[in-house]
Order: sequence, then structure tokens, then C-alpha cells
Amino acid sequence: MEPNAIYSLEEAARELHATPDTIAQYARSGELCGTLIGKGWIFTGQKLLDFVNAQSAKEAAPLCQDRCRVT
Repeated sequence: MEPNAIYSLEEAARELHATPDTIAQYARSGELCGTLIGKGWIFTGQKLLDFVNAQSAKEAAPLCQDRCRVT
């Protein structure tokens, strides 16, 4: 994924191994930052990378909390 590239909804879905409907849902909810032009979404590569990093952090947080717990 190139940070400065522009991706269509379908291209973003391919890059993120998800369906276009799922990516559109994330964009509508604001979890994935995109731009709606007419009826089509576009995304920068950097925003896709930011989304992946945020999702990874969400999944890792419970694991990190268990390992860092002080008793």
C-alpha cells in the first residue's frame, strides 16, 4: 500500500482483504477516513494504513493489559 496513492472503494477492499460493503460501512461510521465523491468513496493509502494500525492496536490492547497487570 502506497501512503500517497488514492484508492477506490474496491481497491481499498482488496488491499484490506474485505468486501466493499464492509469498507463502506467503516467509512460511513467514521472508523475509516475516506472521502465520498458523488456516490463513490476514495481513500488515501495513508488513511488505510492508519486504519490497519488502529485495528491492530484494538486487538492487541487486551493482550497487553493481561501481560502488564500488576498484582
